[in-house]
Amino acid sequence: MNRPTCFNCTYALKSPGFPGDRLEPPEPPEADCQHEEVTWEFVEDLFNSPESYKDDPYALLAERCGHYNPVLIRNCGYCGREINSPEWSHKLWSYQYDNIAVCSQKCKEGADKEFDRHIQEMCRGESW
Repeated sequence: MNRPTCFNCTYALKSPGFPGDRLEPPEPPEADCQHEEVTWEFVEDLFNSPESYKDDPYALLAERCGHYNPVLIRNCGYCGREINSPEWSHKLWSYQYDNIAVCSQKCKEGADKEFDRHIQEMCRGESW
């Protein structure tokens, strides 16, 4: 993600959507704002505006609602150092079972090596 959207706001109730199958059509992901001051009329007007067809309506809503509160990365997932930056703009990640935010390239390499070591142990049957 490279900009604020409702999908990375703490006020949003998120639904991942559904890819569809032979009997059911696909459903897109949704993020419904739960902030008490964001009205359905405001959301509907924005989603029905010509701008929302040219841009991501969830990004437009995050920019214009006045209550956007980003999900924050509190600490490095490897060393525990404090980060406190918005998840949507964080650049360093270690991609594992769950993506882990890290504070430095050194921590990324350490987390990746630890994960690789864990996978090797599992393949040898040591973690079972």
